[in-house]
Amino acid sequence: MKLKQLLVHTQQVEGQPRVVRVGPDTKQEEGEEAYPDNTVHTTKYTLLTYLPKGLFEQYRRVANVYFTIIAALSLTPISPVQPWSAILPLNVVISVSMVKEAIEDYQRFKADRKENAELVLVLRGDTFERIPKKDIQVGDFVKIEDNHMIPADILLLYASNPGGNCYILTANLDGETNLKLKRGVKETWGVNNAEAAKSFSATLTYEQPNNSLYTFTGSLSIVKDIDIPLVPSNILLRGSQLKNTDSAIGVVLYTGKETKIMKNATAPRFKRSQIEKRLDKIVLSMLVLLIALCFATSIFFGVWTGDLGARMWYIDTPPGEGDIFNPSKPALVGVLQWLTSFVLYGYFIPISLYVSVEVVKVFQSMVFINFDIELYCEETDTRAQARTSNLNEELGMVHTILSDKTGTLTQNKMEFFKFSIAGVRYGRGASEIEVNTRKENGTDTTGQAVHHDGKIQYFNFRDERLTGGRWRRQENADMLREAFRVLAICHTGIPDGPKETLKYQCESPDENALIVAAKQFGFCCAERTPTHLIVEETQEDGTVAVVDYEILAILEFNSERKRMSVIFKDTDGRIIMYCKGADNVIYERLSTKGRQFAKTTAEDLGYFAGAGLRTLCLARKELDPEEFDSWLSEFQQAQRAMVDREKKLMEAAEKIENNLHLLGATAIEDKLQEGVPETIFNLRRAGISIWMLTGDKIETAINVGHACSLLEAGMKDLVLTLDQDVVSSSDTAGMVAGTKDMSKKIASGLEFAENCKENGTEMAIIVDGEALAYCLVMENLHKFESLVKYCKSIICCRVSPLQKALVTKLVKEGGVVTLAIGDGANDVGMIQAAHIGVGISGLEGRQAVMNSDFAIAQFRFLERLLLVHGRYNYRRICQMITYFFYKNLVLGMSIFYYNAQAFFSGQLIYNDFTVSLYNVFFTSLTCVVFGVLEKDISPQYALKFPKLYNDGRLNRLFSYRVIGYWLLNGVIQSLIIFFFMVAAESGTLVNSSGKAIGMWGEGMTLMGSILWAVTLQLVLIISDFHWIIHLALWGSLLTWYIFLIIFGVIPPTVTPANYYYLFLEYVGTMPSLWLLSLLATITALVPDFLVRTFTVIYRPEDWRIISELAAREKKEVKSGKSPGYSLGSEASIASYI
Repeated sequence: MKLKQLLVHTQQVEGQPRVVRVGPDTKQEEGEEAYPDNTVHTTKYTLLTYLPKGLFEQYRRVANVYFTIIAALSLTPISPVQPWSAILPLNVVISVSMVKEAIEDYQRFKADRKENAELVLVLRGDTFERIPKKDIQVGDFVKIEDNHMIPADILLLYASNPGGNCYILTANLDGETNLKLKRGVKETWGVNNAEAAKSFSATLTYEQPNNSLYTFTGSLSIVKDIDIPLVPSNILLRGSQLKNTDSAIGVVLYTGKETKIMKNATAPRFKRSQIEKRLDKIVLSMLVLLIALCFATSIFFGVWTGDLGARMWYIDTPPGEGDIFNPSKPALVGVLQWLTSFVLYGYFIPISLYVSVEVVKVFQSMVFINFDIELYCEETDTRAQARTSNLNEELGMVHTILSDKTGTLTQNKMEFFKFSIAGVRYGRGASEIEVNTRKENGTDTTGQAVHHDGKIQYFNFRDERLTGGRWRRQENADMLREAFRVLAICHTGIPDGPKETLKYQCESPDENALIVAAKQFGFCCAERTPTHLIVEETQEDGTVAVVDYEILAILEFNSERKRMSVIFKDTDGRIIMYCKGADNVIYERLSTKGRQFAKTTAEDLGYFAGAGLRTLCLARKELDPEEFDSWLSEFQQAQRAMVDREKKLMEAAEKIENNLHLLGATAIEDKLQEGVPETIFNLRRAGISIWMLTGDKIETAINVGHACSLLEAGMKDLVLTLDQDVVSSSDTAGMVAGTKDMSKKIASGLEFAENCKENGTEMAIIVDGEALAYCLVMENLHKFESLVKYCKSIICCRVSPLQKALVTKLVKEGGVVTLAIGDGANDVGMIQAAHIGVGISGLEGRQAVMNSDFAIAQFRFLERLLLVHGRYNYRRICQMITYFFYKNLVLGMSIFYYNAQAFFSGQLIYNDFTVSLYNVFFTSLTCVVFGVLEKDISPQYALKFPKLYNDGRLNRLFSYRVIGYWLLNGVIQSLIIFFFMVAAESGTLVNSSGKAIGMWGEGMTLMGSILWAVTLQLVLIISDFHWIIHLALWGSLLTWYIFLIIFGVIPPTVTPANYYYLFLEYVGTMPSLWLLSLLATITALVPDFLVRTFTVIYRPEDWRIISELAAREKKEVKSGKSPGYSLGSEASIASYI
């Protein structure tokens, strides 16, 4: 599997670092790199490129290419139709699409123009002047005021807050709404006005433009040969906003298209639904049929011309039409007739299908989904959002859901809940997940849950031994004090606001919970500067001391390190390192003496995990000053590195983060979202398999699985983990051993799965990240794919974002429709890899939403999104498309039959206007209204009976059997209707004055019969006769007759004469023709009616049973009778479905 196909990957920074000199009289030298201006262009077209690029986009559709060929052939003498009848519909379809593109692009153009014209304070001469943002250049000094947007990527030199700090809101970049702290370079804090900026001189060396929002490598040289390292916290990115800071001054690093926000502004990955892909195959199949009929026509006509054409001396080729009918050249005649037939049979493929489907999808997404009040979250004031209409019907075909846990199944509202210090466990009560799990197992849980009283956000800890300052009387008070200090110091949070209402700006809710817990225990982080942290600590006697800790180094957390450390100097001059991180990461870095409480803490960690709590271990280390000075030199050298800086920083961190002393562990509760267990239960009843991908331990994940109904009582669990000796070995031999170990366990799992299948028992797999890595290697991949097919639920623990995407790709390649749902930036890979990506507007920002196809506020809304909207959309689109091809086949085959009757001469029986308006006007409206409003059952019953979702999950309504039936039905109906017309030619097609109505009268009657047949065929499949559907059905038929009347009275000098008064004086006045149309229509519909009647009586579909029972129940309840059954539960009608 290729990572590039799964994730929006970070670009590799190539080339030599960029060198920019700033200061007085600095000018660009000859040969020096030229930088782009700060203009932003997000438009797709320009005035020059609109037409060629727009047409190129339109002709990526095969159907448009085909109809353009038809239009070109219609201009030649061989065409059986008028050129306008082929060109006009094509122009309408392409023009509508291109006008839509132009309107959308014009909106982007106006937004760009407004953005580029915004005024920004830039140093010009001796003062900061307001100039348009587009005129900013690399090396300019820019002044940003509070609440203003950052105009370019800028190195922060000065900020008005103490310590050169400023706050930045990055919601436009990564969707995160928490403020971030940015720090000016200490050596440049003096650049605080225009005069200082004018005299400032320095050389900047930094990386080439790239799309990584979270990394930056560079250095600043003010004094020769002294390089000051630049880090991401020194950089203000375009698109972010200055907050809670009066002003800031910086120098521009990147402009325009080189800024990181523009580097990330790539076009979204285009996804096509399975229905649309199969639709292309149907179009190609119809094209193959059309070509086959063209060959049959050309062969028959060529042979007939060669054998009998010479006898027909009265047939002459019109002037200018060459060899269209030349008995001496039958082969050439056949070739020309093939081209004629290619135009004539063009009505097999509906030109308005794509436009009609697009209109229906827009209604489904922009109206029904976006404005569904049942998908509205009042708490966050968030509606559902369909970010694309391409995948509406795919929502009704989902086979497998892959879900993140934190923030998706859970609320991501962290609360400090339990604590283990020096082997002693603290915290009363049971977590919500623990209670739900016990309920499932039938255990009494009365009074066990601890409910948040709403007074203290992030803190839900209850234990009289520690609260209220009573921790000072515990035997292990010294260890508790040290642990509280870890919580108060080891973080990157920023205190915000006065002491009475003090809050913290943190990078995650977990970190906020830990800092708030420290504050509640009497260790309040009160103030932070770049080099100092002020903590108000409760002393043994209950007094509060203000302690100033000098911060020497911060080793920040990332998903690869899974830990963070802070090195500081305390008031006694000791150098201490505090570390917090995942248990497996901390335990492998403990010293021998530091393992005093390792065993009891591990037991507590197991208990916490079993309660579904999120755990972190706390550790400390006292550093020798000489050891620290030596390490600090290496660390600072890594900070200044221009190549592989991140790698070198991690290597330096490894050298200091060892020989740790374990203090204990924290346990944070993240409660399930409202309705999660019920939603998962119903989705599983719908036949959907559900995977949970989480970074938690196995014990935590299993308990969460039980609490949210992902794992059920009676379900057999298969746990896949590596043997401990394999885990501890990282060399090549260990990797080979791991592959073999997992191969054996997968083979054993397959046997286990077969036994479960034979016994009728459902099965679940729980696999951790290390084992999963070996499951995905080439040697085990195929067997693992086979194993997962047996399971309805799968939990993957301790998985990385990359593994999430790999697993999603694995399931997707199994040929089933996948849906990935998550709320954080680490879920973007799997969201983009799945067929359908759903983002949750959670607390981890909006990156998941911005990369998704659909966005909802909570996981519980997924049930309605799939079982109601997805099911409706799937049924509507499938029935609409199959009906579209059916009605076009009825018309197209009638043209073929008449052409055959006319010795394949290429004669069209219909007026050009009527066949052109057949798709665009007479039948398309009914299709669109049907596709928008058709509803087989109410949403209430769609939710009550999730089994109904199987139609889409198994793609029953768009299978090749169903498509074949519709096409066969079209052939049969067209044949029956045409047969009636041929039978009537013997004499019934003569009016009362003895005048024959002729070929055009026959065509008018035939077209009328076809319109009645296809309209009534639609009536046979409609379930919900909304008044708008009635209006469309009968209005379309009425429009046909109004058209005949109006078109018939227009003088022949304006329109073709063949329909002049034909309906008013001939066709419309002959009862025999009305009777003929009636008989032809009824007879044509009989075969399909009989098939549907047989199906309803002997093989009724599930939805029809429920629909009829619901109607009967409603009728009897309304009349005051008891129906004798209830549709309130699926069990009550189990015998019916």
